[in-house]
Amino acid sequence: MAGERPPLRGPGPGPGEAPGEGPPGPGGTGGGPGRGRPSSYRALRSAVSSLARVDDFHCAEKIGAGFFSEVYKVRHRQSGQVMVLKMNRLPSNRGNTLREVQLMNRLRHPNILRFMGVCVHQGQLHALTEYMNGGTLEQLLSSPEPLSWPVRLRLALDIARGLRYLHAKGVFHRDLTSKNCLIRREDRGFTAVVGDFGLAEKIPVYREGARKEPLAVVGSPYWMAPEVLRGELYDEKADVFAFGIVLCELIARVPADPDYLPRTEDFGLDVPAFRTLVGDDCPLPFLLLAIHCCSMEPSTRAPFTEITQHLEWILEQLPEPAPPSPGGSPGADRALAAPFSSRESDEGLPCPGCCLGPFSFGFLSMCPRPTPAVARYRNLNCEAGSLLCHRGHHAKPPTPGLQLPGARS
Repeated sequence: MAGERPPLRGPGPGPGEAPGEGPPGPGGTGGGPGRGRPSSYRALRSAVSSLARVDDFHCAEKIGAGFFSEVYKVRHRQSGQVMVLKMNRLPSNRGNTLREVQLMNRLRHPNILRFMGVCVHQGQLHALTEYMNGGTLEQLLSSPEPLSWPVRLRLALDIARGLRYLHAKGVFHRDLTSKNCLIRREDRGFTAVVGDFGLAEKIPVYREGARKEPLAVVGSPYWMAPEVLRGELYDEKADVFAFGIVLCELIARVPADPDYLPRTEDFGLDVPAFRTLVGDDCPLPFLLLAIHCCSMEPSTRAPFTEITQHLEWILEQLPEPAPPSPGGSPGADRALAAPFSSRESDEGLPCPGCCLGPFSFGFLSMCPRPTPAVARYRNLNCEAGSLLCHRGHHAKPPTPGLQLPGARS
């Protein structure tokens, strides 16, 4: 059983590592070829300190299934520790499972699903991970559980921090969904972690003048970026688009299925239709961040280093929840708790094109001037003639920032 153990590095050319960076194999040279042992044996030996048997566990319940694997909640017979066993169903997927184990073994972050060990059964390799008692984010959002805006923002921030860490390791996820974001339920609230790294890949570097080969088209279609679906070159910004779809799920509490979450024919987000699903009390910068992440143009999507900063900034702007006033109406209490209302009001709203905070990917500083009461939103950039901003607000148009699907510029 692989329990408490010193951190181990996966060998050589796993996701995020260059050849030759792995630890010495049985032949004594770092990541070198041959040396009398199959490369898969050396990789497995390097990836885990010990192996467990399936018989070492009592199966409590089946908690999920996919095309490649089935997921079980298990309890170690000797220690009593509860874990999750991800059982690989297809012999042809053995290589991907090995690569996933190698990657997870070297990831250590509070918002990344913790790898616990490996067991082998009938020649197949199966991963053991920590058990998350809150299920998936998809399950949480479809439940009747009340989720305040601070709670939703913190869940989004948890996921963004996990992806920031993953990208810093030179790896991107390629299958980020609300199904693969898992929830830990504690007395102090919820924590989200990112899991399922079976499709993770080293972030490609496309050099000018060099031959560019697109990566395989993989992932879950509802969350896949337009450039991936079109079979074009793509990189870690595809994760940002998938994160934008997850934000839309968080904001509107609807499934990512296009029957519920409106999409355009070119695989983008149908912003006008999506806005009709968003409640009046949604913090406006949160809504605009989701729209930004779903930009059709990958280069305009912010990196997770800046997305995490922006989510932290939004949380700082939220006031402490006020206690209900005696005899006050629920609507009045809601108004106190929603300074970033996403709808027009008699008092007007800050210009959505410039109320997103001072970050380099196009969000400008908070605009102090309110929207005139009679204005109608037209575009995030105050100039492109679409949906979300009024005209004539600025002395000169702000720097173009968020590029909406289908927006004219």
